[in-house]
Amino acid sequence: MGRMRRSRLEDIPGLGHHRRKQLLANFHSIDYIREASPQQLATVDGIGSQLAQQIYEYFHPSTAS
Repeated sequence: MGRMRRSRLEDIPGLGHHRRKQLLANFHSIDYIREASPQQLATVDGIGSQLAQQIYEYFHPSTAS
């Protein structure tokens, strides 16, 4: 089965190593990041509203316009 969900944050364009660490420091797990709203994601240092929206849409592709 290989690697299950190896930090899928790495697949999000524009989300570098430092920003991934910031997100995990704030939300503590990928699951919490996945459940966060774009507004919650945007409160993390270095994550602006545009990147927050990209992260949200990555985890919720059916809601992308």
